[in-house]
Amino acid sequence: MELTNWVAVATVATGLASVGTLLVVAWQLRTLSRQTREQARQAQATAEAIRASVYLFTMQSMVSIDQFLAERPRLRADLYGRRPGGWRNRRRQQRDAGAEMLFDLFKMVLANAEHHEVEEVEGWRNYITSIMRGSPTLQDFWRRNRYWYSRSMQETLNHWKNYSDASPQTMRDQRSPSSTRTTRSSRPN
Repeated sequence: MELTNWVAVATVATGLASVGTLLVVAWQLRTLSRQTREQARQAQATAEAIRASVYLFTMQSMVSIDQFLAERPRLRADLYGRRPGGWRNRRRQQRDAGAEMLFDLFKMVLANAEHHEVEEVEGWRNYITSIMRGSPTLQDFWRRNRYWYSRSMQETLNHWKNYSDASPQTMRDQRSPSSTRTTRSSRPN
């Protein structure tokens, strides 16, 4: 075999080795791309879990504070401002505190509607509608204080009278992800 043939064979072998190397690199890049997508998905899921955990802790804290203030109507009147009848109207303060706890529950339900089965959302919608229809206290509290809550919650609860024939998707459709991050820290009342 002549030298030129050896050079040709070596060139072909080198070319094949290069192609093989490129195929291995392409396969590694594809695998890396899949791993990166999976890590991004896991990071997003972790961020959502952290957001949900923080939201749940915030809501639990709000309910604990509501319960604390319901047991101390004078303090609630001092913190929230005087209402007709002043702090001596213990019953009014306790009714407002109870209404606030229910609206905080409604807020938690609305914020997490996407994680419930449609039938469960329908049950919650029926419960909220029934409670709103039957409670002048809730209706009065909502009329006075709805601006404390997110825009999507206001849009949902301002139309509670219209929900008798609404689909189970109503609460899911009304919820927007950015609106659930609203807290009561800026409550002016």
